[in-house]
Amino acid sequence: MENVSKFNRKKIIEYFKIAAELTIFLVAIFFIHKELKKYNLHDLKSSIEAIPFWAITLIIFFVCLDYLILTCFDVLAFKNENYSLPRKNISFVSFISFAFANSIGLSGLTASGLRLNLYSLLGVPYKTIMNVVIFCYTTFWLGLLWIGGVFLTLLPISLVQIKLPIKLPIDTTVPIGVILLIGATVFTGVIIKKHKNTNTILINRILIALADWVSLSFVLYFALPPHNRIDFFHFLAIFIIAQILGFLSNVPGGIGVFDLIFLTLLGGAYSSDKIIGALLVYRIAYFFIPLLVAFTIFTIYHLFIRKDNTKITEMEKIIFSQFPNFLSIIITLSGIILIFSGFFPFPSSLITKIEVVFPFLNLETSHFIGAAIGTTLLFLAYYIEKRFELAYFVSLFFLGCSIVLSIVKEFHLFFTIFLTLSFIGTIPTKDYFYRKNTFFSEKPSFKKLSTIILVILIGVYLGIFSYKETEFFSKISWSFSNTLLGIFFAFAILIILNVISEKRKSSVEEKNTETLPEENSPTDKDLRNCISLSSTTDAYLSLLGDKEIIFDDSKNSFIMFGKSGHSFVAMGDPVGDEKTFGSCIWKFYNHCKANKKETVFYEINKNYLNYYLDVGLSFLKIGEFAQVHLENFTLDGSDAKPLRHAFNRVEKEGYTFEVIPVEKVPEILDDLESISNEWLQDKNAKEKGFSLGKFTKEYLLNFPVGVIKKDNKILAFGNILETNNKEEISLDLMRYRNEAVHGTMDYFFISVINYGKENGFKKFNLGMAPLAGIEDNTASFWNKIERAIFSHGEHFYNFKGLRSFKDKFNPQWEPRYIAYSGPFNLPNILTDVTLLISGGIRGLISKK
Repeated sequence: MENVSKFNRKKIIEYFKIAAELTIFLVAIFFIHKELKKYNLHDLKSSIEAIPFWAITLIIFFVCLDYLILTCFDVLAFKNENYSLPRKNISFVSFISFAFANSIGLSGLTASGLRLNLYSLLGVPYKTIMNVVIFCYTTFWLGLLWIGGVFLTLLPISLVQIKLPIKLPIDTTVPIGVILLIGATVFTGVIIKKHKNTNTILINRILIALADWVSLSFVLYFALPPHNRIDFFHFLAIFIIAQILGFLSNVPGGIGVFDLIFLTLLGGAYSSDKIIGALLVYRIAYFFIPLLVAFTIFTIYHLFIRKDNTKITEMEKIIFSQFPNFLSIIITLSGIILIFSGFFPFPSSLITKIEVVFPFLNLETSHFIGAAIGTTLLFLAYYIEKRFELAYFVSLFFLGCSIVLSIVKEFHLFFTIFLTLSFIGTIPTKDYFYRKNTFFSEKPSFKKLSTIILVILIGVYLGIFSYKETEFFSKISWSFSNTLLGIFFAFAILIILNVISEKRKSSVEEKNTETLPEENSPTDKDLRNCISLSSTTDAYLSLLGDKEIIFDDSKNSFIMFGKSGHSFVAMGDPVGDEKTFGSCIWKFYNHCKANKKETVFYEINKNYLNYYLDVGLSFLKIGEFAQVHLENFTLDGSDAKPLRHAFNRVEKEGYTFEVIPVEKVPEILDDLESISNEWLQDKNAKEKGFSLGKFTKEYLLNFPVGVIKKDNKILAFGNILETNNKEEISLDLMRYRNEAVHGTMDYFFISVINYGKENGFKKFNLGMAPLAGIEDNTASFWNKIERAIFSHGEHFYNFKGLRSFKDKFNPQWEPRYIAYSGPFNLPNILTDVTLLISGGIRGLISKK
């Protein structure tokens, strides 16, 4: 109940936040409307077209320069950390982070999340990444505080003319400037004391931060009319105050608030239509164009360069898997273009000609169709981001229709090119859309619906603005009303489809509940079928009975998970058909959300990190995993001398190895139980489970058992896990009597490895070594917590010296990660995982 109450409070706060942002935006739009009353659409178009070519060239130059300066944030951060990483990798991650964050609004958390994931995949330690994130974020604010403090104090701006619902308590920016200067001084002092930057690093931070703000302001400065241009430093002060108030409004990108400040503070120098025109150019140049350029590069790369998918690196695969997020923005923009176009008067001579042949396709119906398609694309963008396969095909269809419509309605060439690139860029991305669900199995968030409604409201406003000098107010314009009708039509169709989907779902669930509940629910047969498809022996942990199972809708894969505290913790990657892993991970993620729990995946490998990135999870390396490639394993040569010696010594003692077939295991179960109990008592340990096997008769009856004998007496045993495709073999429980000689376990491992090699298996799974590969000098605060927790767990699991023991077999080591929901939930998540793998609080306090 407490969790539910906490969740409801968070929801109420989220709704209130969205409502506040929407109110601020609408108030700003109201005052902007008052400023633009005497202007029309033609005035805005003329003001944009009046920008000279040399100014456009400078705008493009300063956009490129600013993105280059932004990459210096990361380069300098890594230099401060004394961490070596190729500059091209740093620049790439930095550009992706800033470009993506800028396209959806200047969000520090968005950029931070991208850096955390992308740098993690490049092998950068967690502590270093977080320091880089903090460095970039504080550098951004360091520049704003200093440049704002200096210019708002020395070149004060009058705030009297700002049109806000409430009167500001100050008349000029001097008090704000003084506060910013004090903040800048204190902030700089904190950075010097806490982060211990060298003088060179600190000076460079301030310089690149100032360069960022200056180059960014030049983008908008050169979009203003060249005649009677105001002094740049006076403009810079206005730019800073507009940015600050835009940030404080919390509206994405400061849209509305930022524009209103410029309208009122520059109103004495330029007409409102010229300012709005400049702001439009600024947003297109700095936010929209980089997004389109990146999209074009991606399209060219996929269509012409990377035809051989086998050559795509792991990093490229993961980066490209994020393309649906990128495409979601593009499709949203496509929808916005179509909706807005319906509210503008587009006289089309081509439509007039087509109407002769196709009477139904006239100007009015084209507005109706465009608005319906545009609204649908806004909804489709959500499902594109969620990787729905159906969304891919439907988006292609509607993008194709939008291209035809843009030609028929004689759009500006730029918009037609944009829609065409969107269509072409979507074609090669089919593999990224792996979820087979229907649309309405997952509803858009309240924020997404609010955004769609906000777009429509802006479109309506633009329509009123563009038609205000026509007969619109005396007689509703056909194109305007048909656009609204198209929007309502799209909403109606979506609502009807949703209702039908809900009724069908309820009918199926009712039918299944009343008739064949057992036959229609996942069975032991489904579970074993997925295990048979697996290429890893960890799949057999699902047979322990200590974890819950959630199946993909196809029942071709599942996730096993335990519940602990505020988290649902999945053990490893999904099990079964790899083609369904993506949709299975999404299903588990949504299951966690529905139950108000954190999503956690424990001990996952690097092969499927792109799927975890798809749902927005963060990563932390928790150790390394060892595998012996059996074709290369040998006891010959000087390197294998210790193993050869240990094997021969135990064999000379009269020990032998034997594999008991699964059908004969019941005959020796009592002996095995006796050995297990003796081993647990000697180790002062108790059964754990979850990430390790545990002794139960029901569990052991599923496997062949390897035994070590002397004089026909079983002295040691271990159940042998084998994948059906001969990809992997491993030992699970490994227990022995006190009388077994030293080196029995070495002998056991070598015997099973030889057995696997003889029977055609490719790899022997040695399991994970917690914290292997995590260096002390680069360990983050959370890595140190990990070290304490997992060292404690190692004591319970008898993992001490595990890395050195496994190294004797000359394995190949791979990183293992924990994936979790949200970069700031790690402390609680680590606690939940620790309690789960150690058997609860009692398991932490006592071994018995």
